Amino acid sequence: MSHYFRAVAIDYDSTLTESGPPDLRVVDAIAAFRRTRGRVLLVTGRILNELRQVWPAVESAVDAIVAENGAVIWLPGAGARTVAQPVPAELADALIARGVPLARGNVLLASDTAWDAVAQEQIGRLGLEVQLVHNRSALMLLPSGVSKGTGLLEALDDLGISRHSTVAVGDAENDHSLLETCEIGVAVANAVPSLQVHADVVLREPDGAGVCSLLQGAILAGSVRVQPKRWQIRIGTAPDGSPVTLPGSQANLLITGGAATGKSHLAGLVIERLAAMGYSAWVIDPEGDHVGLGTLRDVVVRAIPPSPAGAPRDAPPSPSVTTVFDLSAQPPEERAGCCSRLLAAAARARKAAAVPHWVVFDEAHLVPDAFSILQGTAERPPTGVCLVTYHPGDLHGETFDGIDYVLTLREWTAELIDRSGAQPFVPDARRSAHVRHWHKYLTAVLPHHQRFFFRSAEGLTGASAANIPEFHHELERCEPAVLLHHAPAHDFSRWIELVLQDPELASEFRAIEERIAGGAEADVEPARRDLLAGIERRYREPVGAAPG
Repeated sequence: MSHYFRAVAIDYDSTLTESGPPDLRVVDAIAAFRRTRGRVLLVTGRILNELRQVWPAVESAVDAIVAENGAVIWLPGAGARTVAQPVPAELADALIARGVPLARGNVLLASDTAWDAVAQEQIGRLGLEVQLVHNRSALMLLPSGVSKGTGLLEALDDLGISRHSTVAVGDAENDHSLLETCEIGVAVANAVPSLQVHADVVLREPDGAGVCSLLQGAILAGSVRVQPKRWQIRIGTAPDGSPVTLPGSQANLLITGGAATGKSHLAGLVIERLAAMGYSAWVIDPEGDHVGLGTLRDVVVRAIPPSPAGAPRDAPPSPSVTTVFDLSAQPPEERAGCCSRLLAAAARARKAAAVPHWVVFDEAHLVPDAFSILQGTAERPPTGVCLVTYHPGDLHGETFDGIDYVLTLREWTAELIDRSGAQPFVPDARRSAHVRHWHKYLTAVLPHHQRFFFRSAEGLTGASAANIPEFHHELERCEPAVLLHHAPAHDFSRWIELVLQDPELASEFRAIEERIAGGAEADVEPARRDLLAGIERRYREPVGAAPG
């Protein structure tokens, strides 16, 4: 089994079996898949007790059952629970009074499509919010919003499995939501035409034979990649106005360019878009460039303090949470080792749990064999790898054999390169703040030639700043004459842009400098407050007073 996929969600009637219980070959294929640590979820419109009567061994053959078209969840040891309110009894009574044959589940009412018009009439007469769902000739009446897709998400959450680690297979109209919920949606050969049109893969064989071919085939083995259009991430706009996208899974990406060209900004955009779609990522962040992503939902920042180990112990990754590992507090000489340990931990986590779906490694030249470490003992090269570096020539040669897309940046112009050619584009804006090397400038001491030396019209004041806290401290206490001296020459913004390499804060400072340069001494104090607030906002931690 591929290290990417961990579960298969299978419809029952006309998918797993043509009628009655599945045949022995199908049952054996399911058991074999489960022995590889894969999970099998049965997702059906049937009422649970009816399913048990047709297939008495069902509860020992699968890992979970989603019954009543998503309204009932069964798990081993936990039993069954409903995840929706039952269809109102008054509707059942009204339909029975009209002669409609009904089966009642814990939530749904089941009949056949010949009674569609009567059901619609009674729902309208009673003023109820109840939906009609078809499964070939079968009719189900369910609370609004309940589907196989919503029920499957509940069951996957119970099992700790991501939708992006799951393949779904079905045959009928009520399987649309099932297929669209999962990373890959598969239709058996006997599926209704509308499902075949929307499926990512259509099998050559019908029902149980098709399921066997899927369980034993190339997709789940990882030798064939399927990248659905619904799971594409947008990164920018091409010159003709069309969106530029990348696959959300099973691809490898290299982002490269010179210093201050926007590599980390673009990497952060990729991470934002992946997180918004529910993919799990580990972001290895040696310089603290990506801590601003922690403001987003389902993104957590984990600061790794200096220690002999230099990396956290293995822990089960969340199937939908992105973790940014901030290594900026590590001594520079220890960061490469810490990165290597995190890469190895990611490889083990993927083997055990199929997540994280992506590993994003900024400053990837620190570990030239990162690609090999992520492969570990797997037979096939890894996917879901994004390497970010200003020096791709340092990476080991086999890395480039596995790269599918290259994003190159030159002074904030970008180009996407793949096997079909090159395409220029303008990167999209980000939701989260990109703070370049924030810990580096909060805690480190810059060399003498990179420090800011404060002056007035009379000359040097004797004060200098070797990092952000010292700069903030001196801006807070210096005489107005110092600000009036530096502002006309844009000294503050130039230092921030050239030394701190933070063009966004530099732009903010430049506008404030213009106000000071064009005003009088009375205008200095409001501008000073804005300069200090800009630093505090940008670097996200109380700067505090510098020592001495």
